[in-house]
Amino acid sequence: MGAEEKESELMSGCGKQYLHTLSNHIYVVDPLQGSNEVEDSRKAAYKFGEYFKMRRNRLGKEDWVSIKWQPGKITHTFQKDATSCGAFVMQMAKMTVKEFPKIPKTFHIKSSQHLRRDMAEEILRGSVSKDDFCSFCGIEDLPTTAVDAVWIQCETCGRWFHTQCLGMPAARIPKKNTPWYCVLCILTN
Repeated sequence: MGAEEKESELMSGCGKQYLHTLSNHIYVVDPLQGSNEVEDSRKAAYKFGEYFKMRRNRLGKEDWVSIKWQPGKITHTFQKDATSCGAFVMQMAKMTVKEFPKIPKTFHIKSSQHLRRDMAEEILRGSVSKDDFCSFCGIEDLPTTAVDAVWIQCETCGRWFHTQCLGMPAARIPKKNTPWYCVLCILTN
């Protein structure tokens, strides 16, 4: 069996591996029903063990070489369609991070219909308003060394920019109520 076949054999579906050094366990979790996750975890434990030995032999790195990886199992909800893999894997990763340094015993994921919406809302709540930050440099206020902190807004996309970041001299700053277009909008229109 070639290296590509071995890789695809382990990574079929959309499963993810979790290496837990505190317990020496490897968990392969696949939200698609039909895989044997304990067997996949056993194969992953062997392959990671071989990888760490190779890394020691080639690069002299000793960490994780002596660990005798054991297969583990996490009980979880399975996705009911073929398109929710990303949402399920993201939720599983989120639950793992919340439990860290422990590994969760179960992942219970509610309907993917609401999952995507909830994830989008959470991402939007954590994002910042484009009205508060310069779309060129990404910061809110210019350093105190800046003489004029003049902002300009693109008429098309609504993004704000520091004129200093754009290299725009005072003479080129449009008068109030005169439309201005950023280079991103000029290039795409």
